[in-house]
Amino acid sequence: MSFRDRSITGKIDVGSKQLIMNPCEILGMSEEYSIALALVDFIPTLLFPIGAYFFQKFFKKHNHVRSQILWIIGGFLVFLGGFFKAIWKLNMAVTENNILFLTDSLFVFQAIGFSCLFVGTLLFIRNNSNLSNKSDISKSAPLTALAVWKIPFLAIQTLTCIGTYGLLIHYAFKKENKKGAILLISSVIIIFVMVGLSGSDMGISIQWIAEIINTIGQLSFVLAGITFTKNLE
Repeated sequence: MSFRDRSITGKIDVGSKQLIMNPCEILGMSEEYSIALALVDFIPTLLFPIGAYFFQKFFKKHNHVRSQILWIIGGFLVFLGGFFKAIWKLNMAVTENNILFLTDSLFVFQAIGFSCLFVGTLLFIRNNSNLSNKSDISKSAPLTALAVWKIPFLAIQTLTCIGTYGLLIHYAFKKENKKGAILLISSVIIIFVMVGLSGSDMGISIQWIAEIINTIGQLSFVLAGITFTKNLE
């Protein structure tokens, strides 16, 4: 079942003319957005907290409580934002009822969540890898004088996400955990691929490709977390 299976257009009178309003076009979504595609979006969403679990376990084994707590909080918030977004997609596919809170909360929760992950990782790296000369990493900040309220959150989300992965990759190479580093690098590459796809025409085929790529990226994150934990054994 998809949006195209039903008539969902509305009409607005403008003078003697009628404008046909298609909610899918307003939302930037494909008319062929299906329930199956919406359900697949839950897979990468559920994979992320699994990866976060292994990383917080890694920090726990290092007796770094602050980093562990920040990763638990941050991982939960990132998951929550993605979960609400997945619920929104499924709800749109089934009922066509656009609940803005579900989709807008993605930016807020993930911006705060990735900030927690970034700070937690930075604290650990500073205490364990002698990165005193890298303090300028944390000074990166998104432009705040932007008109759309989502953009600052998106900027923070992107910066802290890439920053977190970058610190973990640096640490992995320093500890000769090449598998973990390669897996994290592949995740970062996939993040940039996803950014590129989001700027294209999101037809049904592109959406399926994006979901598959995103799932692979989150799976790489999970496997990287496992390698970090195993390296301590």
